[in-house]
Amino acid sequence: MSPMDRRKFFQISAASFLAENLIVDGAAFPLLAQALPRGIRRELKNNPFGAALQRLEEMVTMPLTDWRVHPDNLPHPEDPALDDSSWKAVKVRERVNERPAWFRRVIEIPRAMGGYGIEGKRVMLNLRLGFHGHGRVRVFFNGSMVEMTDTSTQQPILLSESARPGEKFVVAASAPAGEGGAEIVSASLDVDYSPDQPNPLTMLQQILAVQAASKGFPEGQPQRAAQLSAAVKALDFAALDRGGQEAFDRSLAAADAKMQPLAEWMRQFTILAVGNAHIDLAWLWPWTETVEVVRDTFGTAVELMEEYPQFIFAQSSAQDFLWLEKKYPDLFRQIQQRVKEGRWELVGGMWCEPDLNMPCGESLVRQLLTGKRYFQQKFGVDVKIGWNPDSFGYSRQLPQIYKRSGVDYFVTQKMSWNDTVPLPYKLFQWEAPDGSRVLTYFPHDYVNGINPVQCAEYIGEDTPLCSSIRTQMLLYGVGDHGGGPTRQMLDAAVRWQKSPKAAFPNFKFSTAQDFFDEVDRNLAKLNLPVWNDEMYLQFHRGTYTSQADSKKRMRQMERLLLNAERFSSLAMLRGRKYPQEEFEDCWRRVLFNQFHDLMAGSGIHVIYEDEGESMEFVKLTNEPILDEAIKTLAARVDTRGPGIPVAVFNPLSWERTDVTEAEVQFPEKVANIEVRDPEGHAVPSAMVSRDEATNTVRVRFLARGVPSTGYRVFHLVSANGPGKVASTLKVNGLHMENEFISVEIDPKTGCVTSLVSKKDGKNILRAGGQGNLLETFVDKPREYDAWNIDPDYEKSKTELLNAEEVKLVENTPIRAVVRVKKRFQNSSFVQDICMYPGVARVDVNMQADWHERNTMLKVAFPLSIRPDKATYEIPYGTIERPAIPHVPGKPAVPFTEATEISQKHPRYDPLLAQEAEFEVCAQQWGDLSENGRGFSLLNRESYGYDTFEPGTIRLTLLRSPVDPDPHADQGFHEFTYAMYPHAGTWLEAETELRGYELNYRLLPVAAVAHEGALPASHSFVQIEPRNVILTAVKKAEEDNAVLFRFYEFEGKPGQVRLRLPEAATGAVQTNLMEKEENKISLEANGKEVALAIGRYEIGTVKVSFKHDAGAAPPPYNV
Repeated sequence: MSPMDRRKFFQISAASFLAENLIVDGAAFPLLAQALPRGIRRELKNNPFGAALQRLEEMVTMPLTDWRVHPDNLPHPEDPALDDSSWKAVKVRERVNERPAWFRRVIEIPRAMGGYGIEGKRVMLNLRLGFHGHGRVRVFFNGSMVEMTDTSTQQPILLSESARPGEKFVVAASAPAGEGGAEIVSASLDVDYSPDQPNPLTMLQQILAVQAASKGFPEGQPQRAAQLSAAVKALDFAALDRGGQEAFDRSLAAADAKMQPLAEWMRQFTILAVGNAHIDLAWLWPWTETVEVVRDTFGTAVELMEEYPQFIFAQSSAQDFLWLEKKYPDLFRQIQQRVKEGRWELVGGMWCEPDLNMPCGESLVRQLLTGKRYFQQKFGVDVKIGWNPDSFGYSRQLPQIYKRSGVDYFVTQKMSWNDTVPLPYKLFQWEAPDGSRVLTYFPHDYVNGINPVQCAEYIGEDTPLCSSIRTQMLLYGVGDHGGGPTRQMLDAAVRWQKSPKAAFPNFKFSTAQDFFDEVDRNLAKLNLPVWNDEMYLQFHRGTYTSQADSKKRMRQMERLLLNAERFSSLAMLRGRKYPQEEFEDCWRRVLFNQFHDLMAGSGIHVIYEDEGESMEFVKLTNEPILDEAIKTLAARVDTRGPGIPVAVFNPLSWERTDVTEAEVQFPEKVANIEVRDPEGHAVPSAMVSRDEATNTVRVRFLARGVPSTGYRVFHLVSANGPGKVASTLKVNGLHMENEFISVEIDPKTGCVTSLVSKKDGKNILRAGGQGNLLETFVDKPREYDAWNIDPDYEKSKTELLNAEEVKLVENTPIRAVVRVKKRFQNSSFVQDICMYPGVARVDVNMQADWHERNTMLKVAFPLSIRPDKATYEIPYGTIERPAIPHVPGKPAVPFTEATEISQKHPRYDPLLAQEAEFEVCAQQWGDLSENGRGFSLLNRESYGYDTFEPGTIRLTLLRSPVDPDPHADQGFHEFTYAMYPHAGTWLEAETELRGYELNYRLLPVAAVAHEGALPASHSFVQIEPRNVILTAVKKAEEDNAVLFRFYEFEGKPGQVRLRLPEAATGAVQTNLMEKEENKISLEANGKEVALAIGRYEIGTVKVSFKHDAGAAPPPYNV
């Protein structure tokens, strides 16, 4: 099925989709309306056996196309005596207005269907109502209610256990429609044939199943076609027309016999059916509703296990189980028992099914660490299968993160949603840059029914894409808003299993692990292909930007948590208690808010209100933790000296120089302030604000040479007059420069016309170009408003070239600011272009008062270079991508195996794949470099980038979709991004470090002068070489050891040397789940460890110290 059909949730409800696309067949309910895929049903007339197939279809189902509707509530509309002749006549699929709707009609049981008598047979009404909004469908037969259910669980309803021709039923059904209206999606009268007699439906399915599977296997097709033809010719419809039903039954049996050679051929294929329920934790409903969805879905699965001993259920997301554990402990205990029995399979291993592009690398590690620990603690299961079927693309480093977390396999189906070029494989080894591989499989969707025709279609389509393995995994069950497998699906499965002679594939209830075990057994002969790139989803590109405030909060809380953990770990070694419970709670909140539909910005308004409250809790919890941890460390520093000491802490793992601000209170009024470094040298500074009543001042100053994961003490001293501190910052009108960069701003447009790195002396901007140019675009995607950016959006560009004000508003030794004010329609913008001494970047602090609808805002930098590839930071690594569009004469995708892939798979066009990447996701920066020079565009809270125009890099700042949240992105926003022109490549310019520096600010803390054992400048932790970044320092989960996580970003294997905060008693290398692997020798009297690191490797070292984590902190005075 196409992605466009799959989730038209504002037009067709989940239940409507079930009726439209799922195939529900069963022993009690063999419903042809759902037993045939829509595509096959449409193609019956073109089928060489179309007439016979049509006749067989008519024997088991009768469409009910004509209804009457009343578009509002009224007294007792279900009453059979009600005169509905004045109601409007409607057809199936005809949508009515936005009010609640009542549908009615009379159904009369016919004597025969397709000429086959149905007296005495079971007859069902297969009725599916679709509507937008919440509420329950109610169905009445002759005034009595026979069904009340939500949209996702509508099922066929027994009309008569023993049909009597001429019997009439008045059917009334209500749909509580809201905006978008309601409709009857499908309606039919369906007949169930007894298992002990020939079945027209089984014959119909056999013919279609063989045809569907055969398409994927050209060899032997003529022979199979001839065998099918012989079977069809055996069907004696003429006897049926003469009233000879018994003769027709005998012809069905004869046709079955002729199908046996084809049945033997079909039995080489096996379907391993895995029951599941995709549950979106927060999307078109808040999480509070999802708790009850989980209860209902899991409760139904447990009940069905009692009825169907072979039924097995698979489920991901530890968060689901935590809700049950807390609120429904009895049901939770039943699931624990089913897990022990092997009836309930735990998959995924993550806390939820998150977005896998935007969370930082450490967040992805914590998704697995937190999720897998929960599953291990509560169920005794070490999850081995990654399970994220609905996220909007998959990061390049994910295979390594999975593999180093003990996950060997990965399942998703989302890549089938590509809008341009399909991924050429469905079973393959997915390889990360370091060489780690996970065995990856793409099943067909995650909301299938049980039907041999549909599965045969999958066999014909997918077997060539799966290295010809004859086994496929089928994920079946109702999903998105929960639901899971239904009784009708399980009945269909049992019926399939009880038809061993039918020309169907083998069918088994299974676990996902069973499928991968089968692949592993055949791995040597399969010769699986390797995909060594990200899995870029050619769809939903707007999710990198929608709901910008939510994304900003996520980036902020990731930074805050990592900083708080880092300094709390160091404070723990000084005796302070490590706040383990607080961190666990806050990480769980952050991880939940990374759920793919939530972080993507594609949910309703209320879920972002909930997210904002949750993130505020994280902030209010961790800011004091960070503050106290830093104060604990500062209390041991010798801060003696003139004036008021300020200890400036650096959370990053290299020495750095940057600007910071500190607020201090003087004992008396001060007119001017001088800031001095530990050597007594004055540094550039300026007073930002002053409170005369309290003698409190805020000072901005240049903190030079702050050590790696350490601090440097500066002193703020009262001065008689403005100091004459040498500053490399120089300003002349709208021209600003320091020792690294010069920048020129146009007085009319407010755009940057010259941006020069002094290392090469060349303007990186295009001649006549306008850098830092705001651009707006009409952003009305054809579908999926919050999700999509259409490829033709560029045609509606508006450049904001008229500035209301361009003015130098600040010129101090520490900062110069040119303020640019612009307006667009109902929105206004303020861009403060900031330059500092000693800092090799130009920051833009931007404010946007945004009141547009279906409009997108970008900031553009047209460059004087035109490379064919761009580099971006991704979670725990970097990636090279095509610089769109394709540059004539250049290789299509020079850094992938695209040519080889296209030779093996003609449907895969590397040029089209390249063009489809017109909007991409990045973490902290994107870069274009060529011929020894380049430009990095850094950001502090954004994710969407593009290089749509050759030689131009843009950052997407805002969108304003109206579906599903009409208030999305409205109001006030603040952004920070930075221009970093450089000589050489991004590696030579250390762009990776610059991106971290923009995001992880220096942390100043005011103190009092006191003695201390630590010097005025000190590094607690150092790591070498510079192409290895220390990202996380935390207490180990199981003991009081300290964990150090780092990654290599340059692609150079080497030796890592980690200098520790104090002498250690032991060190060991672990995987990402903190499982110990290799002991490491201590060096330098226990204060250093050295170990090898591979290219692009994520490494973890666990170090034990003699200090206890639980000791009470000694007094300190900060």
